[in-house]
Amino acid sequence: MKLLSVNSIEKISIGFVLFFFVNTLSIAKDIEMAPSIRVGAGYSDNIELEHDNERSSFYTNITPGIIFKKDGARVKTLLDYSASGTMYTSESDLNDVQHRLFANAESELLKHSVFLDMNATISQQTLDNNLSSSPDGISGSSNLTQTYTYAFSPYWKKKWQSYAESTLRYNYDEVKYSGSDRSGDDNKSNSIALNVESGKAFTRYFWDFDYEYQDISYDRSGDTNSETYKVRLGYHYSRKLDLTMTTGYEDYDDRNGNRNDGGTGWRIGAIWTPTQRTNLELEVGHRFFGNTYLLDFTHRSRRLSWHFRYDDSITDSRNEIINNNNSQQTNPNGTIVPLSNVTDQYYLNRRYVGDVSYSYKKSTITLGVFDERRYYQDSDEKDEEDIGADLSWNFNIGRRTNMITQYSWHQLEDARLNNTQDRNIVSWSLNRRLTPTMSGVLKLSYSDNDADIKRDEYTENAISLYINKNF
Repeated sequence: MKLLSVNSIEKISIGFVLFFFVNTLSIAKDIEMAPSIRVGAGYSDNIELEHDNERSSFYTNITPGIIFKKDGARVKTLLDYSASGTMYTSESDLNDVQHRLFANAESELLKHSVFLDMNATISQQTLDNNLSSSPDGISGSSNLTQTYTYAFSPYWKKKWQSYAESTLRYNYDEVKYSGSDRSGDDNKSNSIALNVESGKAFTRYFWDFDYEYQDISYDRSGDTNSETYKVRLGYHYSRKLDLTMTTGYEDYDDRNGNRNDGGTGWRIGAIWTPTQRTNLELEVGHRFFGNTYLLDFTHRSRRLSWHFRYDDSITDSRNEIINNNNSQQTNPNGTIVPLSNVTDQYYLNRRYVGDVSYSYKKSTITLGVFDERRYYQDSDEKDEEDIGADLSWNFNIGRRTNMITQYSWHQLEDARLNNTQDRNIVSWSLNRRLTPTMSGVLKLSYSDNDADIKRDEYTENAISLYINKNF
């Protein structure tokens, strides 16, 4: 994987956002700025995670980074950027610099009425789920593509006395990939959304109306578009219980496969909040693809916290990438479901995720599980299923030292390739705060991947040592 470049459109898009941030920060006061650097070295006995051509390598890694943050009365900005450079001793063709960026700006152009949101990201995305890569992008780096996103979204808000509040939003965004010929299809989207919801004049009842139209243009394939209408009516049965009913229409047009899916749908549900620490939301209904359900349960106590969620949605890989880059985690405790393969098709996504965390004295034990099933638009059968579990134990050895032991299991079933893989990772890390601004991390890990297709099997032993310095 060679040093990645950005084409002229990407330079203009991201450069425009960076100019906005720099210009904002240059005239603002009370800016929070936090530069940092991470320096480390490591070893892997299978640096490309291959089955029959295992190559070992030592490597060094340097990652400078900087965070700018400003919360003003009219403008809020955040820029978090790092560049991770890795040099391999025996595999110099893998030498690479991976850029990571999350930049976001929220501005009020006209007081209480016209607003503008902007954001840009750079991240590393997996090209093929049947091949593997490490979370830090060092092992299996040839299966990564550098991904750029940019979004520009002006919107208008209006209060209609005490009867209603409305928001009219336009959004333009781009997703672009760099790397090998296997990279995803560059694309851009235009969308418009209208939301109108009840105001304070409605006390016992509440309601809202949502409309959204999105058109997506791909560079190498046909365009897609979607249109949805939704009306929700609600009733405050008591201080702890709300009852809801939702109905609407949706249409998804995939011109690549010459399919047009959609139709009317409905849901009924309840939101129960017996205490400030407990919340339960339930919905059942029917949409054009069949029965639909929503379950969202959260409970927190002094030592124990739970969160479980099941939902189903129509989505595509570009929207999943944009949501992931915007730091939206699936669960509060950090359980993140892997993304789908990069595709230009809509698909039905049925997702269950849950985690539980228990803290006692110096220990915190967390268990996270997920099950995601993807039904692509060119098929009525389940195409992919991601199942996984993650168990970790965080133990505070002393005031400045903690140890993390973790076991992860992930099974990917790809019906289109008739291939099922089981990935097991065991890791142990020791974290030590050396000074108030400096810390060190020693990590050992073992990975094993079993697959129906033998070429996808591999094992890896790895060790790394990093020093982190904040300025």
